[in-house]
Amino acid sequence: MQSGFIKGDSTVNQLIDFVNTIYQNGDKGQIIRAICLDFSKAFDRVWLRGLLHKLEMKGIRGSLLSWYKSYVSDIEIITVINRSLLSPKKVNRGIPQGSVLGSLLFLVFIDDIGESLNSCTQLFADDTVIHHSDSDIHDLTAHLNIDLLKMHQWSVEWQLPLNEQKCKSMTFSYNLTPPPLIINNISLNEVKQRIHLGIF
Repeated sequence: MQSGFIKGDSTVNQLIDFVNTIYQNGDKGQIIRAICLDFSKAFDRVWLRGLLHKLEMKGIRGSLLSWYKSYVSDIEIITVINRSLLSPKKVNRGIPQGSVLGSLLFLVFIDDIGESLNSCTQLFADDTVIHHSDSDIHDLTAHLNIDLLKMHQWSVEWQLPLNEQKCKSMTFSYNLTPPPLIINNISLNEVKQRIHLGIF
């Protein structure tokens, strides 16, 4: 579920939904584990050929697709060193952050991120949380590790790397030492608290 850049949606709505999920599953005696994923410089790393492919798969073709291709491909950066301009360099990766169209294109690029997962996926722009609940901590962990493998495969396929060292997991249950969650052969740091969407 994507909430970022959506009119009428906000960080508050997503946080309320997540907290309600925790309480509802807790009332049922379920354990819930959440994983906060960190994509390294997500906007700057968007694979442009992959983005254009996804636009085409969504039915954008012909002159409109050519216009989008021009928009993302004809970007150049100019570096200034000691008041001297270096030759322009064409950008082959990334989309303009802060622009209306840039935000829309980023949503298109990550729209399918949770399609192959069995866990719930919550997104706010590039802030991604996946979570799942189960009465058995080992079954729950096995389930999430399968989804983490799929998430890693997605990030490799679409060339949007995860920063595994910054990915965190949280377990909502009492007196429990959870088994490790692993992505790309790296165990995630299990934390008791973290800042999510600007709220501690």
